[in-house]
Amino acid sequence: MSAITSDPVLAVASDADAAATAAAIATDSADSTAPMLSDAQPSPLDATAGDDDSDAAVAKTKTEEVQVQEVENGAAPDPKDPEYKVYRTRFLAVATVFLANVSNALIWATYVAVTPTTAAYYNTSNWNINLVSLIFTATLVVFILPAMWVVDNWGVRTATLFGSWVTALGAAIRALSYFAPAESRLAVLYVGQIIGGIAQPFLLDVPTKTAAVWFPSKERLTANTVMNLGQPIGTAIASLLAPGVVTDASDTTAIDLLNVITFGVALLFAVPSIFVKARPPTPPSKSASVESTSFWVGLKRAVANRYFMLLAFCYALLLSCFNVFTTFASTYLTPYGYSETDSGNTLVIIIVVGIVTAGVVGVVMDRIKQHRLALKVISWVLFVGVLLYYFACAPDRYGLLYAACVVIGLGAIPVMALSLELGVECLHPVAEGTTAGIMWCLACALTVAFTFASYGLTDPDGDMRHAVILVLALLACSAVLLMFYNVANRRIMFEESTDKRVDDDTEFQLTIVEAAEDPKTDASNK
Repeated sequence: MSAITSDPVLAVASDADAAATAAAIATDSADSTAPMLSDAQPSPLDATAGDDDSDAAVAKTKTEEVQVQEVENGAAPDPKDPEYKVYRTRFLAVATVFLANVSNALIWATYVAVTPTTAAYYNTSNWNINLVSLIFTATLVVFILPAMWVVDNWGVRTATLFGSWVTALGAAIRALSYFAPAESRLAVLYVGQIIGGIAQPFLLDVPTKTAAVWFPSKERLTANTVMNLGQPIGTAIASLLAPGVVTDASDTTAIDLLNVITFGVALLFAVPSIFVKARPPTPPSKSASVESTSFWVGLKRAVANRYFMLLAFCYALLLSCFNVFTTFASTYLTPYGYSETDSGNTLVIIIVVGIVTAGVVGVVMDRIKQHRLALKVISWVLFVGVLLYYFACAPDRYGLLYAACVVIGLGAIPVMALSLELGVECLHPVAEGTTAGIMWCLACALTVAFTFASYGLTDPDGDMRHAVILVLALLACSAVLLMFYNVANRRIMFEESTDKRVDDDTEFQLTIVEAAEDPKTDASNK
């Protein structure tokens, strides 16, 4: 690291830690060639991202002082480790990824609350409109591997730029269906949806990476939660926007206006991606200063670790159930006399409650580090919510229906960030894009399978009560299996250790896990 001569250095007395800090800084100077970040080679879209090391400040060591550094853009040290700094520009990174996911989810869920009206406009069946959402999911399974590679090797900037603008392109093509002949409109809609779906794996995979390279340990889960909230918030916006635009079910031309609005939002939300950087000038934490395992080695290690695969499978069950639930939101309720507006309101309740819950869970877990316990409890909460929803699938049960949606919201939204963070913790130092990508891929593959299964369980009169039972069974399976996941949080343990840096942390990881887990369990995990 090189100093900025114009920046002030603030000295804070700390008799107890002075000697340790002096030794740590001396080690830094001696090891200036060590890898500083888990982000690998720079992106061709980010030619200047790796030249910011000169923006970092260097403390002058003193025997009796710990020196706290400030840099030109407002960096502040992580209180637990004064050597690592955080930058205000990390909030720009979070906002950019968040907005990109909002727009992508808006494209995914545009028609879920107005499925019958959309089907009438495109002169097709409700099922073919439900396939519009499914196309997004299926496309992710195909493109998740290149997305993982891009996130891990080219970083946050490239993935966010690509995902944001490809989402806008897909939305533009959907809007152009207005000019297509009536018999070709559905095909144009599908093309736009496929292109938007190509962007999704890049945007879903990038939050965990962004949190790792931009945020210290005490903020990571909160940051990951905020970015992942882009998906449910985008779904909530779609659930409110669509019924608001399509106010008359007989006026199918309102679908054109809906498509134009969603394109405008996607275009606007893509603009911030131009300004985001791949990584900060210096790492925010010890784990961010260690180079990640190479992509293919990390991929093999992840697939071979049965505890990680157990976690990934449980996450896939939980998320696929929520995706299926969202896809059929209006189809579940309309047979019982509920309107499309009612189905949209249920999604909004779920998402608003989930956003608040996820925010609280993220902040609390960043402090107490009980990620596993929280995930186990939340999975059962989600099961109870869907059970209440099952009994609410009857005419005029608005009270029970809305109560069920509140409970579902408590469980459904916090699951995402918690599970993705645990995936990184389980396999550290495997790259964050690899672990998140595998988990998203499984979730989307199961979403496709369960969507077709739910459609097959639909009664001839449109009743989907048996499909809700399927969701209940899958949620119960996931909640039970999660009770057997008890792997230590390796990244957190690494950061709390006294070791300065570990480039190849295999021996270190074995040591800390053996100290924290049952020897038989750890031996099988290795």
